[in-house]
Amino acid sequence: MTIANKADISGYVGPKGSGKSYLALMDSKKEKRLLRLEFAGDKAFEEGAVVCRSLLETLRALSKWKGRQKKQHICFHVPRGLDYAIIIETICKAIVSVGGGALLLDEAQKFLRPNQKLGEYTTMVLEEGRKVRVPLYWTTLLPKQISFYIRNQSDTLALFDAYGGLYEGFYREYVGKGKAGTVFIDKLHNAPKYSYIFHQSGEKPTLKIVKA
Repeated sequence: MTIANKADISGYVGPKGSGKSYLALMDSKKEKRLLRLEFAGDKAFEEGAVVCRSLLETLRALSKWKGRQKKQHICFHVPRGLDYAIIIETICKAIVSVGGGALLLDEAQKFLRPNQKLGEYTTMVLEEGRKVRVPLYWTTLLPKQISFYIRNQSDTLALFDAYGGLYEGFYREYVGKGKAGTVFIDKLHNAPKYSYIFHQSGEKPTLKIVKA
C-alpha cells in the first residue's frame, strides 16, 4: 500500500460525526510536541494546547519548540479562504527547522489536494517523516479529494462507517476487493456506532470501536 517505508502517517476517514476527528485527536495526544490544524473552531482541539488564530502567531509558537524538552501542543484555528498549499509548506518547513514535532491535519483535503504540486518541505514530511521526526495524522470526509501521496503513504488507516460509493470504493482499496471485502464492509455497517476498520500496512484489517 505504501510507496516507501520512511513516512510516519496515520489517516482517519469517514463522514461528519463518525468519530474520526475525535480518534485522531486522542491518538495524537501521546506526542510530546504536536501542532493541530483545524477549521471549525472546535474547542476539543484547544484542550491542553496553546491556541493560535493566525499563521504568524503559530510560527512564533513553533519557534519556541527549538531546544524545548517539555511537552507542548499548539492548536491553529486556520482561517477560511487562504492559500492552504502555502500554509502547509510553511508549517512543514517550520516544524522541520525546530527539530521535528507531530502534525495533525483535520480536513486534510484542504491542504493536500489531488494533483497539487507539493512544496519541498511538505514532500519531505510525506516521504521521510521518520527521518525528519514529523509524525503526521490526518482526517478527511472526502477521501477521493485528497492527495495520492498522503493516502498511499499512510502506515495506518481508520475507516469509519459510511454507505455509498464515495467511501466504499476507497475502502475496498484497503480491505480487499470481491467477496472478502464485501463481507468486511458489511460487518462495519452492522457494527455499533463509532466503529471503524483499522488497517495497518502489512497486516489484516480488524474492526474496532472508539472508546470515550
